[in-house]
Amino acid sequence: MICGRHPILRIENGKYMKKMLFFVVAGLALSCGDSSEPVVDANNSNNASNNGDSNNISNNGGNSNNSNNSNNSNNNTTPVCTPSPEICDGVDNDCDGQVDEDVMCLPEAPEVTISATKIKTLSFEWEPVAGAMEYVLQEKRDGAADFSEAATIGEAETAYDLQVFLPDVLNAQYRLDACNSDGCAPGNVVEANPVLNDAIGYVKSSNSESLDVFNVVALSGDGNTLAVGADGEDSASRTINGDQADNSEAASGAVYVFVRNDGVWTQQAYIKAPNADANDRFGARVALSEDGNTLAVGAPVEKSAATGVNGNQSDNSEFASGAVYVFSRTGNFWSNEAYLKSDNTEAQQQFGASLALSDDGNTLVAGAPFEGSISGALQFGAAYVFSRQGSQWSPAGRLTASNQASGDRFGLALAISGDGKTIAVGAEFEDGGSGINGDQSDNSAQGSGAVYVFNEGGGIWTQAAYIKASNVEANDAFGSAVALSQTGDTLAVGAKGEDAPNNSVSGSGAVYIFGRNQGTWVQEAYIKSSNLDENDEFGFRVELSADGSTLAVGSTQEDGVGKGFGGDESNNTLEDSGAVYVFKRGGDEWVQTAYIKGSNSDANDEFGNSLALSDDGQTLAVGARYEDGGSRGFGGDLTDNTQENSGAVYLY
Repeated sequence: MICGRHPILRIENGKYMKKMLFFVVAGLALSCGDSSEPVVDANNSNNASNNGDSNNISNNGGNSNNSNNSNNSNNNTTPVCTPSPEICDGVDNDCDGQVDEDVMCLPEAPEVTISATKIKTLSFEWEPVAGAMEYVLQEKRDGAADFSEAATIGEAETAYDLQVFLPDVLNAQYRLDACNSDGCAPGNVVEANPVLNDAIGYVKSSNSESLDVFNVVALSGDGNTLAVGADGEDSASRTINGDQADNSEAASGAVYVFVRNDGVWTQQAYIKAPNADANDRFGARVALSEDGNTLAVGAPVEKSAATGVNGNQSDNSEFASGAVYVFSRTGNFWSNEAYLKSDNTEAQQQFGASLALSDDGNTLVAGAPFEGSISGALQFGAAYVFSRQGSQWSPAGRLTASNQASGDRFGLALAISGDGKTIAVGAEFEDGGSGINGDQSDNSAQGSGAVYVFNEGGGIWTQAAYIKASNVEANDAFGSAVALSQTGDTLAVGAKGEDAPNNSVSGSGAVYIFGRNQGTWVQEAYIKSSNLDENDEFGFRVELSADGSTLAVGSTQEDGVGKGFGGDESNNTLEDSGAVYVFKRGGDEWVQTAYIKGSNSDANDEFGNSLALSDDGQTLAVGARYEDGGSRGFGGDLTDNTQENSGAVYLY
């Protein structure tokens, strides 16, 4: 007789229990010290006798040849659990009654795709991953050491739209991670560059036609309201949202207002002057308040002889005296608020040739670069300040250069700080040859240009600085464009005719950055384009973000052949197509971060003729005055060039 037992593991009620295995020899069940544990499953009726006697092998007198019982005993023996290291497979590998403990059970890695069907938006799509509790979109921008989190996305989502400033994500990479409580499984990596040009917004007017020159831009602080002037538009309408199809008043001009909601742009208003006439050029300049609810529009060729605020609009006796119109928005509706003229209206002043609004929209400054009535000097220029209380506007000051001279055209460019207390005015044909606050009587550098800074205190405007370039030379046109940061402490000045280095690249252009510290201005930077060439006019337009750390520069005569991003900067076969350059400031250094072309760039488009930046520097609008596209609205056919000089706007 042989007797023996050893423990095995079996599952009862979902738990592992230790049991004893009995050896059965010669038809006898032998208890080896633990008869309380049956040889086989007591719930199997084939194993126990009918009379319940646990000592009986069968009900036929103990027939050891009962094959049914013997077979059942063998079939119901639980397999032995052999312990092994725990892995993430839903099985108790180490035989401790727990599943997948102390191991990382990550979801499967997701497979993501990237596309761009919306303006300024990268779209990501993927199939759902089992076990994922959330997804994390990771971004690695050009020059970054590693990926960083761009967005956290819910487990039920299979798509995500990331709104971006397109120049910032040039050469960027993206990865989608699937995450649960144990961690994240990184997915595949996709690149932004192949779809970046598809995300450029291409905007045309709702009644686009040849010679409309739709291109003059302004943005609200948040970048969600865009105003575009088309000073060549021909409608005779004199109302807001009037008849756009009437083309009986050539070059009367119009302004279009667009709004962005959840990344989608739509046209909100079509605005005409209440006294629209042929050749008024309404829309030659536009400005928006911080909230986008106040719009100022310049019509520098308007002909009324009225002066001041809300004068007689029907008088057309002073050709090109110019006017400024103010509109206000309540909800989604726009209305006329004011009709402004200079206080010394005369023919050819071109009042409204430049415009700027303070953040609250309560201070407005308008340039009249051909004004010359006070001293009798022709075209020395002036700028006029107006203030608003409630909805009532009144004149608040008249600015002129401290060294005014014939032909300086003071007021051709201007800018105002957010609080409305600092105004910078350019005079690109000024002849002074000295530095900051130097000898203003020195006229040795003809057409070198200058910028004048004015401060307001107690309602009185005074000139605070006379600013010249550090490398003053004749015909540099310093002051052809100006921009101020929100505080007014950073000033950018374009010099579209500048020739450096060593005067070897005539008309290549430059931009100068000045900083104000406790009332004192100093030059901080001198900036050239990465592909400077003759007559590019880099600095034709400049724009700054609110904090003064992002700079956009227009170069309307640049000849690069590229489209959108990543073009060959050295190929100059697309004459006067134009370009825009983006620079970022880090500490005391400015670095070029992008070279931008229109998405359908063509010769003579003059892309960069107008610029606007949102406060955060994350939305850039660029006008191309002579673009020829024949489409209307958003996202039209980029290859259609059937409407000569209709103009276009691009969003980045």
